[in-house]
Amino acid sequence: MTPHDHAQALVASLPDSSKLNEADTRHRVIDCVLHDVLAWPRASTPCESYIDPGFADYVLLGRREGQILFIEAKRAGKYFTLPAKRGRSKKNETHFRYEAVKTLLTDPTINEAVSQVREYCLNSGCEYAAITNGSQWIFFRVFVKNQDWRKLSAYVIEDLRYFDVSFAEATKHFAYTSITSKASLSELFGDAKGDNRPRFFPKETIVAYDHEVTANYLAPSMRPLVERYFGRMNAQDTDFMDKCYVNTREYRVSEDNVKQLIHDSLSPYFRDYKVKDFFADKGGGDFGERITSSARDRRTRDVIVLFGGKGAGKSTFMSRLLFHKPPNSIKYFTKIAVVDLLECPEDHATIEAETWKQLIDKLDSDKVLGGSRDDLLKLFDDRYAIARRQSLAGLDEGGEAFNVRLNALVDEWKKDEPYCAVKLADYWRRRQKGLVIVLDNTDQFSPANQDFCFTLAHKISTDLDCLVVISMREERFHYSKIHGTLDAFQNSGFHLTSPAPAKLFRLRLIYVLRILNDPPKARKISPELTASELEKIQVLMRIYLREFGRSHSHLNSFVRACAHGNMRLALDLFRQYVLSGYTRVDEMIANPRWTLQVHQVLRPMMVPYRLFYDERKSSIPNIFQIRSEENGSHFTALRLLDMLSKGPKAVNPDYVAVSKIRAYFADTFNMLDDVEKNLDVFLRGGVVESNNRVDEYVDTIDSVKITPYGRYIFDVLSHNFSYLDLVCLDCGIHDEGVANSLSELGNKDRDLFLDFKKRERITARIRKVRTFLDYLSHEENIEREGYGLDASDKKFMDVLRPAYDIDEQRVIRSANRNYGSDPSLDADGSEVNEGDDESGEETIPAFD
Repeated sequence: MTPHDHAQALVASLPDSSKLNEADTRHRVIDCVLHDVLAWPRASTPCESYIDPGFADYVLLGRREGQILFIEAKRAGKYFTLPAKRGRSKKNETHFRYEAVKTLLTDPTINEAVSQVREYCLNSGCEYAAITNGSQWIFFRVFVKNQDWRKLSAYVIEDLRYFDVSFAEATKHFAYTSITSKASLSELFGDAKGDNRPRFFPKETIVAYDHEVTANYLAPSMRPLVERYFGRMNAQDTDFMDKCYVNTREYRVSEDNVKQLIHDSLSPYFRDYKVKDFFADKGGGDFGERITSSARDRRTRDVIVLFGGKGAGKSTFMSRLLFHKPPNSIKYFTKIAVVDLLECPEDHATIEAETWKQLIDKLDSDKVLGGSRDDLLKLFDDRYAIARRQSLAGLDEGGEAFNVRLNALVDEWKKDEPYCAVKLADYWRRRQKGLVIVLDNTDQFSPANQDFCFTLAHKISTDLDCLVVISMREERFHYSKIHGTLDAFQNSGFHLTSPAPAKLFRLRLIYVLRILNDPPKARKISPELTASELEKIQVLMRIYLREFGRSHSHLNSFVRACAHGNMRLALDLFRQYVLSGYTRVDEMIANPRWTLQVHQVLRPMMVPYRLFYDERKSSIPNIFQIRSEENGSHFTALRLLDMLSKGPKAVNPDYVAVSKIRAYFADTFNMLDDVEKNLDVFLRGGVVESNNRVDEYVDTIDSVKITPYGRYIFDVLSHNFSYLDLVCLDCGIHDEGVANSLSELGNKDRDLFLDFKKRERITARIRKVRTFLDYLSHEENIEREGYGLDASDKKFMDVLRPAYDIDEQRVIRSANRNYGSDPSLDADGSEVNEGDDESGEETIPAFD
């Protein structure tokens, strides 16, 4: 029977409840509800546990034996007198409701039972309790910091029909897994107050908020070069591949550094299951040797999985190994067929059909399937032999009937793509060629579809008697371990380590500079390049080369932190930075020793082609955004990052249990939805990392940790003037007056930009940020009072405002020096100190 079946049977078979004593109530009703309907393990639900000053009837224990819920059971005759219902029709009966605890306590029976179980809870430090007479159940929260518990609401189940009629509701709140793994009681009894104030978005009243910025006049000329040499490597461009492919072995300085690199690149699941990490040296490392030995020794029916993070370079690595300069064993003894599923829809039938289609196309490079019928009969010799004994038997081989029938059979055999693939594999084996088939870009699919691809790879390797290489994302390893798909193949996994971004960019920048030094070659790529533009672009590329040579440069730090091992993302960010309308090319060209400041990197990265910021169109998240429609805070993201930043390991922080995060935000703020949505944004953006490398928020994630990018946002961007200036207009604001002020300053910012009034524009932007920070300080004070936060709870504005003030002074000094002073900025009494603002290095953490 299913849990719902048990609930229905209990309701149908229940005798007259008034005749049940306490023992009968427990064994015939409560035990059925707890163990059969709500699936509480008996081992985790001890009865009659001794708790001073008496015995608690039931105690629900968590996975680590912590006490989660006490239940006081009374006999069914002990009827609970509930307040009269208010305006609910019989048609919409749900058999549950919320009632104030103080109202329920007016019934003497309820008061006695509540007082008794609450005393057990207080003596044990347990936060949640319930009382029941078998039919009626009352769940409540025993204590809340700085609040009168009697003013809280209790969850009242009016009769047992609730567990049948509202079964989904019952299991959502009270099932064992919901309570122990999903903090359902914290969600149910979190601060009921919430925050239902309306929100006003300044950007909605800013004219031309999506205004395009096109100040970088070199962008059109640079675009062909930038897109070609700062994008995906082409294995056919042998010179580029030779000079710019990053060999991991080249940047290993010592054995200790290697061990640390491996340690950092493997998530806990990889360490647990001993997936082999390898380095992409010129021969392909252990991975290349595995393919080579399989080809040399004719070891077929083998599936090798190439694991790597998003953008780690799996496709580039495979192209280089198999096509650029392959080892002799691969070059002379194999036939390579790469099936690229990058553009394939996520559907099992479509994936399989596309795989066989591409496989036939790659294996039939000699155009055997397009040859004569005699050639096809040699290829399909096994089926032809059977046909001669069966469907063609008795027909004259020279007659029309024989030939018509044979032609139909040949056409039928050609349409059977799996069969054709098998026969083409035989064709190459007869020519002393072993097959190596690569299923590439399966890592774009969902875990379930990646699992299907692995099963398909195993079928191909068996049917074609060949070696199959499949590239997959790291989180799929965890998914497959849970479902058992990889159990028989865990020794065939190889993990590709991402290269160092600085190394990658320096090699490519040096290569581009060589091309720019050869004008005819440069113009083959970008025909519109003038001599003047060639010189200017060389100056820019040298500046970028120098930036990536400085470990603490703002450009290097930002790209390294933001990409977090994703080289595809790092290249995307750099391309949009170089081509951004905000990149100050004239000023940089005029000063070849130019040093990029953080705001000169940040704005082009956040809004490369627009005047204002929109989180939906940016790769940089807004950490002050309220994400929940029901109850959220401007400080949820900061609280989350602060929670993940604590601990002794600053460079490689520990993972924090998601259950702990959920419980904290549900218990303290009733903001479970808000923190889950922040986790989703952060996982997608690489701000945090899950233990199984899943890059969206799902229930299978056990723990998360902050990434270097997350630390960069928390430690640097959170108080940076340019960042705050951009995100403040994107936030939903509770105060309509503040929203109107921000909107007015945003419109003024746009007008001054279009009028090229740089000094006045800086003043408007500073006032905009000050308005936003004043509002945030007010909001934090409201939350601290409303949620009863004390000195142990971090007050973020006490940290962010002073740090911002330092950055603001830097901006004012620079503006005063370049455009003249504006005394109105000192109206707040701040002191403007003259001095050089170009260093700023101390605010940028090292992420090495």
